[in-house]
Amino acid sequence: MSYSDLLAANAALKESLASLPEIRIAVLSNITIHPIREILEYALRSHGIHAVVEIGQFDNIAQDSGQCSHCKVAIVFWELLPVIENFRARAAGESDLAESLTAGIVQTLRNLAGVPMVVVNRLNALALSSSSIRPDKAETICNHIGNALASSEFPNILWVDLTKILCQLSLDRAIDWRLYYLTRSLYTREFFFAYVNHIQADLLALFGKRKKALILDCDDTLWKGILGEDGPDNIQMSGATPHGMVFREVQAAILDLLQSGVIIGLCSKNNPQDVEQILESHPDMLIRNRHLTIKRVNWDDKVSNLRSIAAELNIGLDSIVFVDDSGYELNSVRAQLPEVECFEVSPNLFSYPVQFRSFLKIFAGGRLTEEDKNRTELYHAEHLRRLNTQQHASRDEYLKSLGLKLIVHRVESKSARAAQLTQKTNQFNLTTLRYSETEIAAMAAHPEWRAMAVEVEDRFGNYGLTGVVLLRLESGSRSCQIDTLLLSCRVLGRDVEKALMDLIVEQAKSAGMGEIHAAYRKTPKNIQVEDYYDKCGYTVVNASPHEKGYILKIPEYHPFCLDYIEIQYA
Repeated sequence: MSYSDLLAANAALKESLASLPEIRIAVLSNITIHPIREILEYALRSHGIHAVVEIGQFDNIAQDSGQCSHCKVAIVFWELLPVIENFRARAAGESDLAESLTAGIVQTLRNLAGVPMVVVNRLNALALSSSSIRPDKAETICNHIGNALASSEFPNILWVDLTKILCQLSLDRAIDWRLYYLTRSLYTREFFFAYVNHIQADLLALFGKRKKALILDCDDTLWKGILGEDGPDNIQMSGATPHGMVFREVQAAILDLLQSGVIIGLCSKNNPQDVEQILESHPDMLIRNRHLTIKRVNWDDKVSNLRSIAAELNIGLDSIVFVDDSGYELNSVRAQLPEVECFEVSPNLFSYPVQFRSFLKIFAGGRLTEEDKNRTELYHAEHLRRLNTQQHASRDEYLKSLGLKLIVHRVESKSARAAQLTQKTNQFNLTTLRYSETEIAAMAAHPEWRAMAVEVEDRFGNYGLTGVVLLRLESGSRSCQIDTLLLSCRVLGRDVEKALMDLIVEQAKSAGMGEIHAAYRKTPKNIQVEDYYDKCGYTVVNASPHEKGYILKIPEYHPFCLDYIEIQYA
């Protein structure tokens, strides 16, 4: 897309998203950086996020950083080049300059401590020292500052290494020296396109747009060759051949991704027994059945299979990434399931691993939690539960057989997972407010909030931390507001939501509250809970097409009192 086309598309998206709340993003810099505004806005608006980018005053980072409390994200471009008045002299007093810069950066990061996500570019000297064989003074300054900042604890910081982007583009394509001397604009538009692409996945994750599942074709995607034609002995995925090495690298990258909680599955036109043989016993296959959460290996069309996968996993199609070597298959998916992100295996096989690893950054975002590490086991346990339903004559009998237990934690010790749930839970989420770990921790520490994280387990195993409740207390009026109430889709259909309301009312009552206020904010994905508060006995006090407000008089509440769900406090 050309820059002029992007400007037009961005303006159109702004109009279409006008009814949504604005998400403010500040960009602070000591160089001219205005092209990033439209590029960043478009990148987020094209995913349904009403982003509004604010550019700080030129070379006023420290002061502007104190004015960003209204922003969801702050991006800091603190470049070394403008700091050194005569950069060819390489700043004779580099030690003093490094200490001064470090102090300024640390103070800026402290000013931004309340911003949910702060994207900070590590200082680098590549533009100044790429031709030097030995480290020069500019590199010395960068190393000094980098070492000093490495010991600083800022949980809301996402550090970005610009050398990765500069190496991908080359300095000639990333930097415009003419514009720098004329306008202090160091970077080209091409650089800003690459930069936004580099950080986009982390930003999307913050706003609840994280990808959850990687679904893969098999032939010429996981191995070289056509299994049904070449046979198991002639497909290649070992280090013994050049082509085999390519696919072994790809499989290794997939297993690396598995460790970050991404669901891995297959969607392949093949004889299922042939693929099972490869998964179970082929000596060169790195990916095994234990690594896979779901499989659709049959001769049905891939669009239908992907729909079936999304339904069984209970995730949106926009959470799925599909990888295939067939342009025909991918074009069919793009046409009928535009929400699914597609990746086509490169016809130049030797570029496949590096392109694939680069593409996998689409799954970036957030700190790794215990639930992420155990994602495959959680889904395998769910498969056992589904099999168990067939052994019971009724739903009530099935639920009583599970031995369900809710374990309630103070959210302080679970802030990373609680933040992750606010960012990614869409179906059972009454307000769909997105919070960072920093914001969750601040609420938990405030006396006017009751912040709870709910873990669920049954006789088949632990579902992990699957619920978050954030209550804001108003002691003066003896009322409280349900700010956030959400449950992971993994525990839906088990009456956990009823037990959770009993828990909320009990917490409000114990805090001396007489009534609870709540809201349901409609989204395309949470329609299934639009009458949740009605079913819990709340009264509607105001309504619009997109939102309903409720009130509950606590003495009038009739608890569900489910004897088959035990509630414990950790």
